[in-house]
Amino acid sequence: MKVYFDKQASTGDINASMFTVKDDVTDEVYGFTMSYNSGTGYSGIADSAMNKGTTVTLSLTNALKYDRLYKVTISNLLRDNNGISLGNYKNRRDLTFKIRTPRSASDGSYSAAPVVTYTIPNTTSNDTYAAYEDNLGAIFDRPLDATFVANDLLDTTDAVYGMTSNYTRNGVAVVYDSVIDASYVTGAENYKAFGNQANTYFFFPECVNSNSYAIYNRVYDAGSKKYTLSIPSVQDVYGTWWTINSSVTFETVDSDLPGWMESAPVDNGSSDGILRITWDAPPASYGATPSGYNVYVSDSEYAQYTLLNTEGLITSGTSYSKDVGAGDYYVRVVPVKNNIVNGSYPGSSGFSRVVLVTVTP
Repeated sequence: MKVYFDKQASTGDINASMFTVKDDVTDEVYGFTMSYNSGTGYSGIADSAMNKGTTVTLSLTNALKYDRLYKVTISNLLRDNNGISLGNYKNRRDLTFKIRTPRSASDGSYSAAPVVTYTIPNTTSNDTYAAYEDNLGAIFDRPLDATFVANDLLDTTDAVYGMTSNYTRNGVAVVYDSVIDASYVTGAENYKAFGNQANTYFFFPECVNSNSYAIYNRVYDAGSKKYTLSIPSVQDVYGTWWTINSSVTFETVDSDLPGWMESAPVDNGSSDGILRITWDAPPASYGATPSGYNVYVSDSEYAQYTLLNTEGLITSGTSYSKDVGAGDYYVRVVPVKNNIVNGSYPGSSGFSRVVLVTVTP
């Protein structure tokens, strides 16, 4: 199984523990060994402006079964060479998508309609308002027909099946740039839709591999800007047409998220059962100035993290201490900006890199 990223990653920022593969019905976990390649030609995208990235190969211990749906989860902690984590623009949510296997070794058709996973979820609560830097994409559970992709799904003039025509803000098609170059298109919020070479993922890039090209963003203001992407029908790689009437609707945050942290927090002499850490604020150019910070701890580097400062947001500088008892703690920090979601709720960037703190008695 191959998983493609349109950013480059390095050892320490990508780990086998960040991936899980499960049967969607039984929750049976599939073991695997992981390898990866990063650099030019590994994004899974053919376009020369987007071909730098990372290909992760999961070599499964046991083969997947035929005619089954599987779910693949990628930890929000995975980050690229720039220090931006997968969860940075997603309120630290993991990404889970589905894959379906064909009916049998001799029958390459599929027994059910495609499942579509959108990289931005429907706005259903105050933690799902979208950052305007986050690329909108659609992941299909199987490859789509290459001719359908080229002539319909990615055709900017196709008003029925085309993703570009069916991406709207307040009912009006979102303005896009059809050419990746340094020239900006007035009012554009992204480039036209692109897809990967496997024909399983299609998205609207807001930026590409180089800052010398135009960079776009969605507009903000959650109260009045509703985006919708609709995908009515598709043709899969076997040639079967499916009417799926799939769509996602979301709103955007009111203002920019805080920037991400470049470095891990630092142990500041934890002893006497008290955890003490300090950290550096995000660079000003990375986003909004944080209103404060939250500190999270875990007993495992890549497992679930728990909020430590339950007494409230840390607003008095970039250090924190708390009596936690002796032990080893994996610690990450999250910058937070108040009142940027629906005018009332805080927004945050992703988890920082981790520091292992040993608190002595």
